[in-house]
Amino acid sequence: MRIRKIISIIMAMVMLFGSLSMMSIQSFAWPTAGSESYSTSAMGGYGKAAAKLTLSGASAVSGSKVTYYVDRYDVSNFSDMGNIYSVDFAMDGCVLTTSISTTEYDISDKFINNSVWFSTGDNVQLSNTASGSLIGTVPAVGTVKEFTITARISVDFKYGKYALTDSCSVSATIRIEVVDSSALRAKIGTGNILRESCWTSSSYENYTSVLSEAQALIANGNVAQSSMDATASRLDSAKNALVHDGPITECEYCRSYKRGGNVTAPIAYRDYVYGADTTRQSMDLFLPSNVSGDTSLILYLHGGGWIYGDKSGYTGKAYEDCMKYGVATLAINYRYASPSVTGHDIMNDALTAVTKAKEIAAQHGMNLTKMMTTGGSAGGHLALLYAYSMKNVSPVTPVCVISKCGPTNLTNHEYLDSNLGENTILFELGSMCGKYFTASTMDSAYNELLSVSPTNYVNANTVPTVICHGMKDITVPFSDAQTLDRLLTYYGVSHHFLAYPNTNHALDNLDKELDPYYYWYSWELYDQYINTYLLDEQPSQVHNYQTTTVAPTCTSDGYTMYDCTICGAYYVGDVIYASHSAGDWETVTPANYSNDGSKVKRCTVCGEIVENAVIPKLVASYSLKDSATVSIDSGNSLLKNVPQGTADLAQFFDLSGCTVEASSNPIGTGTSITMKNLDGGVMASYTAVVGGDANGDGYVDVFDLAIAGEYLNTFTEPDSVCFMKSIDLLEDGYLDATDLALLIYIANFEG
Repeated sequence: MRIRKIISIIMAMVMLFGSLSMMSIQSFAWPTAGSESYSTSAMGGYGKAAAKLTLSGASAVSGSKVTYYVDRYDVSNFSDMGNIYSVDFAMDGCVLTTSISTTEYDISDKFINNSVWFSTGDNVQLSNTASGSLIGTVPAVGTVKEFTITARISVDFKYGKYALTDSCSVSATIRIEVVDSSALRAKIGTGNILRESCWTSSSYENYTSVLSEAQALIANGNVAQSSMDATASRLDSAKNALVHDGPITECEYCRSYKRGGNVTAPIAYRDYVYGADTTRQSMDLFLPSNVSGDTSLILYLHGGGWIYGDKSGYTGKAYEDCMKYGVATLAINYRYASPSVTGHDIMNDALTAVTKAKEIAAQHGMNLTKMMTTGGSAGGHLALLYAYSMKNVSPVTPVCVISKCGPTNLTNHEYLDSNLGENTILFELGSMCGKYFTASTMDSAYNELLSVSPTNYVNANTVPTVICHGMKDITVPFSDAQTLDRLLTYYGVSHHFLAYPNTNHALDNLDKELDPYYYWYSWELYDQYINTYLLDEQPSQVHNYQTTTVAPTCTSDGYTMYDCTICGAYYVGDVIYASHSAGDWETVTPANYSNDGSKVKRCTVCGEIVENAVIPKLVASYSLKDSATVSIDSGNSLLKNVPQGTADLAQFFDLSGCTVEASSNPIGTGTSITMKNLDGGVMASYTAVVGGDANGDGYVDVFDLAIAGEYLNTFTEPDSVCFMKSIDLLEDGYLDATDLALLIYIANFEG
């Protein structure tokens, strides 16, 4: 027996050396687009692997140099750009190791490693795609950087101590140029308010032509700074060449031009910190760029129940009003009401912000002399409270106030019926007045609540006021607005009270549909108060507006144009921003057991892709049934106790997305058992062991009894070869009389 074993080993080595002489490994890189199909037969040899590098968004591939213009206007981190590269790997019949690297910049996905083992006759194929982005903060505007991205593959074929290897790499050069489109965007923005009928056709057509070019340049998003600067200069020249063709009072642009606004982008101080709390004590200040001397101010105070919210809700409005009216505008954050911050503290925050705004305006030759305060909900309350209680101490004197659904009388017991819930409203009111109470003890805080109520400060010298309030408001009682209206009427204060019959608390969002007359009238009053109290322009007549509605599309905004049929004045309102209408998910590439798939949502109107997502690759699994008589020895890669004569192993397994395959049938000891997913990928490999089959012929018979008898008489442990292990039926590591008895029992087909 020993001589026979030695001869077998020698023969196996001879076969190995013989096979090595015929084996070969080749690796190669796809150099250009269009070589995306991977052909193993074209290369010859046994082991083959390939890699292809593609730079996304630039229609460029391996070996190219690609320039990315990164706009700091909307990109501060490289991750905002999304994936800029992808690498496709493929292999057949070898072990593949892959890596991706760069010079200078870090990337999000550096290594993709795969290891696949196989036996003679296997046809193993693997493919993988890696995509990633740059990591880190985009450098300063004007920065130009070049770096290299490289994908490498290393392939190996191993059999014992013998190995064949090969490798290759593919690279591309990336050029980053950091630009800033803010200046060009600002110049484009001022063009939206020009009215065609106000200019001669030739000058206006020239301007709109350059404006369209500028808009296309921004939409392109991959433009050098020099191109943007040149276009901005051309836009200025075209605008300066406009020739007026009509009376000076005919359009909003001319009216603003006459009083100094609306010509160039405002001087902006965004997120300017005015106090120790750098987040909550900050402000956005806009100053008209071509105004000097006495100037008015609009102060915007955001809502949020005094305990949340942000100035950003008014920043856009502040910018537009600065351009339209030629006045300074100020949107502020203030410290949230809390056990340590009362309504009086919030008033001091507003006072500090207005003081700082006046100081900054003075540096630009402007003297802020008077202002309007405005806000909605809690912001409406603060606007009223500042205009009424801070009038004599404010460095810029309040001359009018507009409140939308703002609380006016915090002693009102109807607040306990608010839809905010009793606990929330009690906390908000308690924070504002600095004294906490329950529903039953609210009257104990009467004086404190009165001290932060605008109604407490109404007198004959109160500033003109606009009150806008929904009659169906279930957050701030409508009775609050009625109380303020009665007080202003009693003291003879000029004011307007707009009660919206069908509107709840969300003014501007609901009332334009439910109460359109009051909605548009409120904006006419807004314009009228600014003209009258800030710009000292008394309207000579009442406007008679007719409307023209332009519906939004996927790429252009919709709006309603309001033209006065008497004087030609107009304004644009009710803007609906352009947006795509996303449809259902559509599978582009289905997922399989080797790779992720992809899906998209397309706009149902124009067909443009509006959203991408990954479909996770399928996961195959298998497990033995509880009733299975076979067992798995993972450490030795054995499928043990296979009944003799078995032809179908699937009866022993619960299979999900995979199959079990045998190299011979019926299955005998030494048969190769392979678990594969439905795409043919190998999940695991085992060697079958038929219980008691000592000579590996797939049957338990007298030959196995003879072998077992010989081992029992000469050895105390079974051989390490799986054939010999099969006769240790008790699996206790020893051959004894019990194993022999069981073997005889099986050989006689008794079990």
